[in-house]
Amino acid sequence: MRLIYSILTYSPLFLGLILFPGLSHAQEADSLQKNEHQQLRWLIQNSNTDLNEGRFLSSFNQLSEALPIAIEQTDTLAQIQIYKRLGILAGKFGQEQLALENMQKALWLAKRDLPQKILASAYMGLAAQYSEMEHYEISNTYLDSCYQLGEPPWFYADALHARNALKQGDLQEAQERYSNLLGRIPPNNYNHQAALYFHIGELKQQLEQADSAQWYWEKALKIVDTHGVHPMVKPKLLNRLAEGLNQKHQSQKAFAYMRQANLLSDSIFNILSENNKALFKIKNQYSEDLLLKDQTIQEQHHLIQVMNKASIRLKIIIGILLLLIFVVYYTIRMKSRIKSMAEKQELIEIKNREILETKNRELAVNALQLIEKGHTIDELLEYVKENDSARYKSINLQYQQNSLKLWDNFHDRFTQINNSFYEKLLEIAPDFTPTELKHCALIKLNFDSKEMAQILGISINSVHMSRSRIRKRLKLNREDSLSNVIINL
Repeated sequence: MRLIYSILTYSPLFLGLILFPGLSHAQEADSLQKNEHQQLRWLIQNSNTDLNEGRFLSSFNQLSEALPIAIEQTDTLAQIQIYKRLGILAGKFGQEQLALENMQKALWLAKRDLPQKILASAYMGLAAQYSEMEHYEISNTYLDSCYQLGEPPWFYADALHARNALKQGDLQEAQERYSNLLGRIPPNNYNHQAALYFHIGELKQQLEQADSAQWYWEKALKIVDTHGVHPMVKPKLLNRLAEGLNQKHQSQKAFAYMRQANLLSDSIFNILSENNKALFKIKNQYSEDLLLKDQTIQEQHHLIQVMNKASIRLKIIIGILLLLIFVVYYTIRMKSRIKSMAEKQELIEIKNREILETKNRELAVNALQLIEKGHTIDELLEYVKENDSARYKSINLQYQQNSLKLWDNFHDRFTQINNSFYEKLLEIAPDFTPTELKHCALIKLNFDSKEMAQILGISINSVHMSRSRIRKRLKLNREDSLSNVIINL
């Protein structure tokens, strides 16, 4: 299960490693250049929206169309934006080297006497990519470069610093950084809001603050559902929430979340597979367009080198695709087996609980029968005492001995049926006495104080004192029900 979520959330398939720089059209008319400039801005804006909402194929298509226009118009700022987004897409499809190449192109362009804010943003892109590759120290180095420029995107740099600390296991630093970020969340940047709440939930889980973790994951899920951002993270969120609900014994709701996560995971896998098939077609068409443009310029040698590299990359991609098909097949098969085993295990547990409840009911009935017999015997003993006092002592002694044997047999049967009950009690309070453990067993079978006194042959006042000691050992408050706590163990 975790393997399929890891594939879906952090390395979905592969991006087109087949991005070639567009060649300039030197003889374009001024009017066409103006129209192309407007089209360029529109393509970049739409590609960013598609990227945030998980439409990777559409985002890639628009970036592929925008890049040649940006190069022709020598629009450095647009080229930086395009290369950064291509880097993000490559990272999402697990193509780490291609992601770094695009981010480095953006950084190289940003160093051309552009405002420091743009340069800081380029450093941020590389920092984020190295963080995705789990090179956290390198990521922090690029973040330091952002701060040194004096105009970094402070919130996003701090958020990435916090995430790196969390991934490195430095929970104290991560907690401090996330605490400082909560009051500075950008109001309309739902993409970063969802990511921030998701990672804070991860932090709370590692700090063993389960309720707080659930709260942040629910906030993240609400943002994802409401604004359509981070769709690839939704199965992981649902899985986290299901695990938490299961621990709280809310199995029905947990099962619904888990089922929804499985259905969504399968749907995303199908979408990604279709997208990747289409990416090959886009790559081939894009390569043909570049060959046609090559006839009008004097860069044939450079284009041939690029095409050779593309051929090698295509072979690598095909190999990765074949390997991924095998991984997907194996994962789906294992998922089916795990689900089947989980269903069988759940049926076994339900059956065992029913058997346990039945046997406990039988024990309770037997105990009540013992109480009724005890009443009868007490009346008979009173009669014998009045009419034959000489025999009373021997009969009464024999009765007391038999009562102890009956209790021991009852206690042995209870222990066999509820074999983990005493272990759980002793984990909470290791200093329970044997007598107190017996009282706990009768409380679990839902006997009241009067019935317990009759079974154990003691006064009701002694039972009340014993219950009071048990409450202290369990550290219960005045409003807590001792019976509910014992029965639910």
